Amino acid sequence: MKVVVQNGANHCLSRAEAEAIVALLPKAWSSAASKVVLVAGETIEARYFPKEKTLSISCSSVPGDNRDKAKVTYELVGALARAAQDEASEELHTRCIGVLK
Repeated sequence: MKVVVQNGANHCLSRAEAEAIVALLPKAWSSAASKVVLVAGETIEARYFPKEKTLSISCSSVPGDNRDKAKVTYELVGALARAAQDEASEELHTRCIGVLK
């Protein structure tokens, strides 16, 4: 699964963090989403585009404010699980949140 930052968007997750999260996910989920796009936004929102096999996730970025990182990680993992018609365990969520800096 590829991670893309849309037009240099300021996002609460860095590309490196998103890539580390994606690396922990089940490989089977890649059949549902081949790309995760980090986009700028005012709220945390995940949108899945099945034709393109793309999941976009928005999150605002305030320098020095890491409160939204766990929330957006939880939403990202959950949205990818739904796209793959699967469920994400609490253990998986916890492991993914653990990679945050």
